[in-house]
Amino acid sequence: MTNGPNVLSARGDEWKWRRKALVPYFQPRAVNPAIFPHLKDLAARNADAMLTLAESGKEMDVDKETGLLTLDVICLYLFGYPTAELDVSDLGEGGARNMSAKSQTPQLLLPVIKSTKWAQRNVDAVRGKLQSFINKAIEKSTLLSAADIERLGFTTITHNLPGHDTTAHTFTFLLGHLAQDPKLQESLVDEIHRAFGPSPIDWSKLCISDFNQLKFATCVIRENLRLHAVAPGGLLTCVKDSVIAGIPIPAGTDLIGNYYGIARDPEYFPDPEAFKPERWALSEDSVFQELTGDVSDMTTKTEAALPELSFALGAHACLGRNLALIEMRVLLAMIIERVVIRPSANTTLEAIWVLLVTPKNGMNLSFSAHHG
Repeated sequence: MTNGPNVLSARGDEWKWRRKALVPYFQPRAVNPAIFPHLKDLAARNADAMLTLAESGKEMDVDKETGLLTLDVICLYLFGYPTAELDVSDLGEGGARNMSAKSQTPQLLLPVIKSTKWAQRNVDAVRGKLQSFINKAIEKSTLLSAADIERLGFTTITHNLPGHDTTAHTFTFLLGHLAQDPKLQESLVDEIHRAFGPSPIDWSKLCISDFNQLKFATCVIRENLRLHAVAPGGLLTCVKDSVIAGIPIPAGTDLIGNYYGIARDPEYFPDPEAFKPERWALSEDSVFQELTGDVSDMTTKTEAALPELSFALGAHACLGRNLALIEMRVLLAMIIERVVIRPSANTTLEAIWVLLVTPKNGMNLSFSAHHG
């Protein structure tokens, strides 16, 4: 499915050198200055689009739009261009809009469980279109060279590009929660104004460290990640003989971590179905963390009984963690400060699992401008 070994599928030394090569590109010191200016522009344009729809009384399926937005972020970071300036013809009619749909075909699940060859043919068709798009993007890129591709491995780039879906669906669920909770929106706006002053805010004067003041917003993001982790589990390998819940687990055993279930365990998260951002009250300023190629303690001190599991922990923690968090912090602040978000008649947080956990029927929302 992933077209050969990559940082997710490789093991041992094959995994170590790939992880070590990729880590510098996803450290906060690399991600934040590179993407922050672009994020502010993208967030402003997205808020403008919402307010334009508000004037005409129309709704937006935010799941589709956030997918395009986060794809722009990935393309800017990897290639130096937004998708509008790249050749997306290989993705078929609809171009970039097809990227998310192609990565969510149910047949993608079948090769994971070693199913039939006909399922693999469907995967190959999807992968071929994506690789053709990436080849052309690399040729145009101002940031990647042939040497970079040879060193990092083409399959790694292939895997990272569709990663925009995870952030997009997570942010979609967050907007859905906000639409159903006007008081939560007000609390966020109050914090933003305390930190950055009254409207209109001159976002161009802010740097990424200024967003560390938005502690409640960070708690909101983390609570949304708890309830709507789009990757509901992870593959783990037991490195030494262990006993879990009285069951002996020999070293070398592959396990599936049920993060979705853990996040809803009342032993660790009382009233687990309730949206309670205060669970994640931070005792430190920064949420961005240094990644390592070997072993890393990825926990952050909070009031919650367990650490944040959405990006996994340790040496195999998600490389895109810092990129996803900067995206969600900036987008949330710049959109919610300008736009009141409201549910439509059919807005629901109902989810479906098709490789990732996604909104079952999209997420139609309506908007209005803040007044006063």
